[in-house]
Amino acid sequence: MKVLMTAALVWGSLAAGTAHAQFTPEPDSQPEHAIGASVLPSARAIATTPGVSVRYSAAVSDVATSGSAPQNCTVTLPGMPGSFQFQTTDSNGNPTGVANTAFSVPAGGSQSLQLTYYPVSSTLSGQVLAFDFDCSNRAPAAVIHGVSVAYLTTSPSTSPTPDLIASLTAANPSAAGGLKLDANTGDGFMSTAVQNIGAAGTITIEAMSPEAFLQLTSASQNEIDAASDLNGASFSVCRYYYGNCVYVPQMTVDTATFVNNWAIFDVRVYGAQAPLVHAPGYNRAYLVFRESGTGRLLGAASLPVCSGTLPRC
Repeated sequence: MKVLMTAALVWGSLAAGTAHAQFTPEPDSQPEHAIGASVLPSARAIATTPGVSVRYSAAVSDVATSGSAPQNCTVTLPGMPGSFQFQTTDSNGNPTGVANTAFSVPAGGSQSLQLTYYPVSSTLSGQVLAFDFDCSNRAPAAVIHGVSVAYLTTSPSTSPTPDLIASLTAANPSAAGGLKLDANTGDGFMSTAVQNIGAAGTITIEAMSPEAFLQLTSASQNEIDAASDLNGASFSVCRYYYGNCVYVPQMTVDTATFVNNWAIFDVRVYGAQAPLVHAPGYNRAYLVFRESGTGRLLGAASLPVCSGTLPRC
């Protein structure tokens, strides 16, 4: 299988705050005259010291089919202690303008952003960061796990953890750029190049449904109950290591074996008990990195999944 180095290209400069997200939501998955929003990476893990911050990349898109361009747009992080700021970025991910200044989005286009959060707790585990993307003349962006929501784990500065950055690429893309399961076998494959920009450590890697993933976070029980189980699909992962790749349900890896802090993994999705409809905000497959022993969330990435036997996939 051809491995695409999307993560390497997009996230290589995240630690310096220059990486940027590019995402265009499906127009019919948003309310009329709404805006779309995406945040990358899905999850991060940092060790807290006074003044430490964690950065995410975001994009706000105009997904309406009519009306004026989104104006006076802002981003907030309700309900989280500590401070937060947003700032526009250029096409290379470099900050532009002044932080926390309202911005506009070109009609039919998008505006990239840098989101910076200064946590005050060193004991968070899979904390949900539900950013509020809002423009004065549009409905707010929908809160969609795996798309507009990010997750954060923090630890004391005396016990730092790995901080895994990944971006998935489908071997057989759907019309919306997600994973299209084979119409005959029901199988699908995704690849990722993973970078560790944190401390070395031992991690557990596995793929899972949205329902299983949200159980690792601070999402409410109602959110977990409403999440997709991908119709009972099964998952396996493998690591490309010296030409070998053996699929297993989950694996334990020492990040010290990453080559120049990079490693390549594949994910297989198979065995769904019924076809998966095209619903990018609902049916998603997650690749998850957890701290071995504690199970704390250290990183995650996801892609929409649909079955090739159904329309619009």
